[in-house]
Amino acid sequence: MKPRIVPALVVLPVAFVVFALWLPGGDAAFLSFGNARLIALQSVPLVIGSLGMMLVMAGRGADLGAGGAMTLAGALAAMLAAAGMGPRGIFPVLLLGGIAAGMFNGAMTRAAPGSGLVITFLAGALFQALARLLPEAQAAPPPIQEAMALFPPFPWPWFAAGFWGALLLVLCVGGVLRHTLWGHHLLALGSNEEAARLCGIRVGRTRFFAMVAAGVLYAVAGGLLWGAKGSVEPENAPWLTLDLVSAALLGGAALEGGRAPVGGVVLGAVTVALVRNGVALAGGHRTVADLSIALLALGVLRLRASSRQA
Repeated sequence: MKPRIVPALVVLPVAFVVFALWLPGGDAAFLSFGNARLIALQSVPLVIGSLGMMLVMAGRGADLGAGGAMTLAGALAAMLAAAGMGPRGIFPVLLLGGIAAGMFNGAMTRAAPGSGLVITFLAGALFQALARLLPEAQAAPPPIQEAMALFPPFPWPWFAAGFWGALLLVLCVGGVLRHTLWGHHLLALGSNEEAARLCGIRVGRTRFFAMVAAGVLYAVAGGLLWGAKGSVEPENAPWLTLDLVSAALLGGAALEGGRAPVGGVVLGAVTVALVRNGVALAGGHRTVADLSIALLALGVLRLRASSRQA
């Protein structure tokens, strides 16, 4: 059996060296400490959302509506904030909304096996349309802005609360996959669905809960993204999906399922954030970053196809 290689372990240092040589020196340059903090902060929503994408991929699927779910969560959070609700009320509502969105996706894909890509794509379009219908987003309240602040207030050391919350979620997702029966079932059905079914694993239910967990992670990521940017842009939903899928693939997740490399997905998310940051510092258009990330993801898929044929 060939060893599994995490593409981000190669792409991340190469991208770092390319941008470091391209953008040398200066307080605002790529190598500055402040920019390193910025990349870490920009990675937070990507890490959380990519973990959700990884869970869906582990069960032999992919969620093409993840970006729509994130933008809807951000728009909902902005609407609640405009109504006077504080962070202690906003995030529980987002969690319930994430559960509802995940249950919707899970129920639809369970009712129509083999149509997961189409269903999640349509669900993402639905979520994106709903985000457009909600009132125009306003800036996040100070507590949520501070959770994603570049230089956080006391008592958070080095990084803001959002960073430490993402780290906690990474540990929780890894623990669930490693130490729970559901986690073992998810990886088993991704490795060999027919064998898992013969062993008594409830394939449909296991995938359903993967969708629910992913929905919760997308909701948290969307809320934090709104806190970081101070705005919600539903038209960016497809590019958010691109980032999440690419981060998962760069981290070692596979469309054929059976893999849940939590640490690798974190590196994949950092790689995507680093590419976007480097292109922005170089003065490149966002399209250049989108193209670069898409080509990286396609390259990973092509290399895996070649590896399987060898």
